[in-house]
Amino acid sequence: MLVACLLDRTGLLRKLNQAPQNNKQASKVIINSGELITEIAGGANLVEGKQTWEHAEEKKHDIECMKKCCDAELRTMKKTGLVPAPYYFERVAILSRKERNYQQETDYCELYINTVENFYKKRGTKGVADVRNGPTYKAIVKRLPRAKELQDNHSSQAKPEPARSQPKPRLEKPQEQAKKNWPAIGKKRIEAKQYKEAVAALCNALKTDLNNEKVYYLRAVAYSKSGDRQNALEDIKTAARLGHPKAIEYLQKKAAG
Repeated sequence: MLVACLLDRTGLLRKLNQAPQNNKQASKVIINSGELITEIAGGANLVEGKQTWEHAEEKKHDIECMKKCCDAELRTMKKTGLVPAPYYFERVAILSRKERNYQQETDYCELYINTVENFYKKRGTKGVADVRNGPTYKAIVKRLPRAKELQDNHSSQAKPEPARSQPKPRLEKPQEQAKKNWPAIGKKRIEAKQYKEAVAALCNALKTDLNNEKVYYLRAVAYSKSGDRQNALEDIKTAARLGHPKAIEYLQKKAAG
């Protein structure tokens, strides 16, 4: 609880508002606050070696980076008790709609809303800011019904109605399907040398299980095979931190030179 109080973003923002307006001094406060979160979170808030807020403007049109920021925000919540920032989830939703990926838009809106509701249900709102009162959270809630409507229309146009003589198969909920199938799909894509598709599948797997060391290790393999060494190393470190033996062995050998 002490850590959560120290890291409460409302408290950090109050400190920033009280700080001198000199640019260098203000920048120093932000850096120190970010470093504090990084230290206590064990680097869980880092994406490509940077804190999530450092990508907010520069890579706001990069959907894969924004999805990684969402993962980092969820990891940081588990480590520190900080409510995830809604900005990155809204960006994924906006970019998904531009790509006409309405299912992904729906998934990220629902993921954030459910996460925040569970967060305040467990911790309450006493002494902390409630992001549900903010404009970004409200924008996510507002866009969800339209995303579902677009997904339904898209699905009805893409798939023919099943014959009446055939019973409709039982459809699993998206979260059940993701948790059950995505890791296996990711592994098959790696075996087929379809590394970008493997990364996408394994990112989906992490939406429902952020502490799965096997998925982080597989994604590190996919990143490495596709030539993305930086993200591969980041996932290897996360897998090792969660106890994956091969990841630990790799880092030990790397450290030994």
